[in-house]
Amino acid sequence: MRKMFITRGVAQPGRVLPSGGRSRWFDSSHPDQYCYHHCRYIVDLISQGMSKMATNDSLLKTPKQFNLLTQCLHGIIFLLISLQFYLAYRREFFPKDLPERLTYLLWHKSIGMLVLGLGILFILWSFIKKRPPYSLIARRWERMTAKTVHLLLFALIIAMPLSGYFMSQFADRPIQLFNIYTFHQWVTPDKAWADIFYQMHGYLSYALIGLVSVHVLGALVHYFIYNDDVVTRMFPFIKSRKF
Repeated sequence: MRKMFITRGVAQPGRVLPSGGRSRWFDSSHPDQYCYHHCRYIVDLISQGMSKMATNDSLLKTPKQFNLLTQCLHGIIFLLISLQFYLAYRREFFPKDLPERLTYLLWHKSIGMLVLGLGILFILWSFIKKRPPYSLIARRWERMTAKTVHLLLFALIIAMPLSGYFMSQFADRPIQLFNIYTFHQWVTPDKAWADIFYQMHGYLSYALIGLVSVHVLGALVHYFIYNDDVVTRMFPFIKSRKF
């Protein structure tokens, strides 16, 4: 009876595998047995390939730190929002008839529209790009708090500029973007709605200050108490305290 075995999916007669090899002997006169070993070999190859994919870091690994675009957007938006608060409160020190007061306001509005655009990009990129996992050292309620604060910060990054935009629209004061582009006036001026958005803009600013304070406090707790890598994966230039 003629014997054959399969190697790499090809039936080869008269060949013997070296010792320790995995041979599949069968009778070539039985097609069912021939098909069985071919199918078994293909299934083995597929299972091995899937196993390698499951352990392939480049495909499915969770990143250890935030990517460069996320780090840049995070830092730029924070600096621009900080500048916004400076411009808003510094403007109050000027008398209403001085041109410097109007200059501060124009810069405040232009940077606000810039924050809106960068904020939308930041949010979209955050949902597209996989982020590092939340710290396992922190308690469950701390991780839930961090997720809630992040979502609220995303919402405020959009809501703050929008409230200022609609405030200007209803006050019939179109926004000039760095004296390059003027946003079209598309709503009917209404002082009542302008006052509503003015109040909303102020309350949202206080909420933003509170959430950023919680965010920074949480980062300090991770860095100085938990000694993990939560801070350094967003700011890689900071020396790690992770043990």
